[in-house]
Amino acid sequence: MTGYGRGQSTFDGARFSVELNSVNRKQSDITVSLPREISELESRVRDLINARISRGRLNVIVSYQSGAALAPRLAIDSALAAAYYRAMLELRDQLGALRPSKSAIDNADGRPPRSGGASCVN
Repeated sequence: MTGYGRGQSTFDGARFSVELNSVNRKQSDITVSLPREISELESRVRDLINARISRGRLNVIVSYQSGAALAPRLAIDSALAAAYYRAMLELRDQLGALRPSKSAIDNADGRPPRSGGASCVN
């Protein structure tokens, strides 16, 4: 029962790799190494292995690489954004704050102004 194996699988943009190596022994000795993100699955992995392997020392190493599909997906709530915008305008009027100029609005993406800096108008 001495052996080595490696396999990979991709699911929903994530890639999983599993390495197994085994050495002949009279008793069953299973070591499972999982990434932190899926560490709660260790007992299930161990149970699946125990159902098929009755003896030997088996080392199981699972690695996980997240893909672009696991990146958080943003959704814009246009109605909520419009409500915030109206509330900001109302607050601006209540406080008598200056209205930003068009160049200040154009540079609201965090980049430095192209010329002359941002300004405000009444």
